Amino acid sequence: MSASPSPTRAAGEALVNGGTVLGHRAAGANGDIGVTFGFEQTTISGRNTSGDHAIYNLPMYKANGDMTAFWNNYVDELLAAGVDFVAPVLRGYVPGRPVPDGGGDPRELSRLVEAINRRGAADRLKIAAFDDTPASMTDKKNFIAHRTGGYTPTFDMGDVNGTGEGGYQYIWDNNLRAFFAAVPDNLRYKIDARPVVYEWSINSFAFRNQGNGNAVRMLRHVRERALAEFGVNPYFNLDTSWLKMDPATRSETDAINGWFTMPAGNGMTLTTFDAIANDDEVTYTGNWTYSTNRPYGNYNNDLHYTYAVGAAAEYPFSGTGIQYFAETQGNAGTVDVYLDGVRQGSVDLRTPSRLAQQLVYEKTGLANGPHTIKIVNTSSGAASADMFRILDSRSGVYGRKYGVSVPAFNFVSPTVNRVVDPAHGQTMADNLNATVNAGATTTLVEGFTDWGENASLWRAAPGTYAERQYDYPNQRLNILRRYSKNPFPTDLRIQAEGADSYSDTTAGNQWALYRDGDLDVERSGDTDGSWNVGLIAGGEWLQWQEVPLQGTVTLKVRTAVPHDGSMLRFVIDGVAGPTITLPNTGDWQSYQTVNAGTFTFSAGSYHTVRLEMLGGSLNLNYWSN
Repeated sequence: MSASPSPTRAAGEALVNGGTVLGHRAAGANGDIGVTFGFEQTTISGRNTSGDHAIYNLPMYKANGDMTAFWNNYVDELLAAGVDFVAPVLRGYVPGRPVPDGGGDPRELSRLVEAINRRGAADRLKIAAFDDTPASMTDKKNFIAHRTGGYTPTFDMGDVNGTGEGGYQYIWDNNLRAFFAAVPDNLRYKIDARPVVYEWSINSFAFRNQGNGNAVRMLRHVRERALAEFGVNPYFNLDTSWLKMDPATRSETDAINGWFTMPAGNGMTLTTFDAIANDDEVTYTGNWTYSTNRPYGNYNNDLHYTYAVGAAAEYPFSGTGIQYFAETQGNAGTVDVYLDGVRQGSVDLRTPSRLAQQLVYEKTGLANGPHTIKIVNTSSGAASADMFRILDSRSGVYGRKYGVSVPAFNFVSPTVNRVVDPAHGQTMADNLNATVNAGATTTLVEGFTDWGENASLWRAAPGTYAERQYDYPNQRLNILRRYSKNPFPTDLRIQAEGADSYSDTTAGNQWALYRDGDLDVERSGDTDGSWNVGLIAGGEWLQWQEVPLQGTVTLKVRTAVPHDGSMLRFVIDGVAGPTITLPNTGDWQSYQTVNAGTFTFSAGSYHTVRLEMLGGSLNLNYWSN
């Protein structure tokens, strides 16, 4: 953080020399940014409590079960954050039960669609699917089959029809089909003109029989149904557990992400999706040594090698060809190569000097589909497997990077200790810099409404840092906007009810809506169907922190005043703008937009903006630039 350079001004403009310069999206960083969004019934009804650990990230917005108001508010917050897409956390539903069937019912997304359209934001905010796989498959299967829920028994991915402990209906019929039905094509978030579907973990705490092509067959089923029923080809972004459990999924997916690990790590990963497999995706039998941090130029600086005759490395893949790379050297030996169980010949790995990442075998012209390559050591010399590269027609998807980030994490109970320190917002900014600014095609940030793990991004309830782990209520929305594609929007709209701080001369919120405290907030009759701050009297003020303003800007207020003589002014970083007398709009809910002064700011600067009421009374919906 640093002071911004002094700007110059024209006559009649207020010159603001203050402000700070903060990190934001770098020039040339073109990737999208999105957020996960849980919509459990506890969140929608405002029951943000836990019996076993502390909750810090309480929301400013007082949800009360009004779903229209809930989605209206959070669409406003998502737009304020400048994200490209929101990824609702989908957990399926039980057929025949009313909407919503618990948290994560994809049929509920029609209300999100309506809210985006009411705001006129269909061109700016899109919707991706985030399939919470343990919940949508294992938990829902156990509720339907056993009336218990939970993750025991685990979900059998080899059970196609649901005759045992699995069934494709849980991923498609009762989940993703409803997503595509609820979210129209113009609102689906897409990469390469294809709707994006995130699939979360299939690790063994909730699943079994993931390998042997079972996971990839499930993905193909979803793709086939989406094409047949909706005419779309999903762009899958898989948690890396899919590739670990069933390596053939690499050939069916379009992207991968590493999520983030707890409690170790800083809350972010940046993963490159390519046609290369090594380590976790390869099955090693016999006596192999795994060597890391090698200085010879091996792929990922690691290598599996063996001196044991008969030791084998096997990799299932789907494509039209395969390349096998090894480390060659003077004391190497020979290996036999098998494709789909048929011996292809012997490969000599001996060279006069050590050479890493050497292409020693290639097969092209295979039928496009599932295959398996296997190498078997046939001598007492060193045999190695550096990597395998799939050959197929999807070169366009390879080489892309995908980021996942979390602003903070705090789940501490008698049995769990998982913490990512928010560090007054610096962790979030560092993680976005390491993903968005490092060339990620997309960065997905967990989790807009994730109060249960203290990883939320929403506008927080006022409180101290010790109480909220926010420095001020809009802090994380502002950090998101800094790394959005438009960190300094020329159509900035700041909602009055979401002020970071205020001075109100009367006790209590007269309408008891939107937020606790003394600020009087009511439902607005303005065209945006939002909220307004009402009963604003002379001597009161509203304030926002770290607001992005640069260049010469004319600020505007959206006010309703049924009388003459009300006055206000902006004070920015201590610099007062002109005093503005507001027009009589004829009614407390008849709004007009009024110019409230022109200001000049340094490029790339962020400011503390106070709106002072100098006399009379008024209602305020929002202000804008």
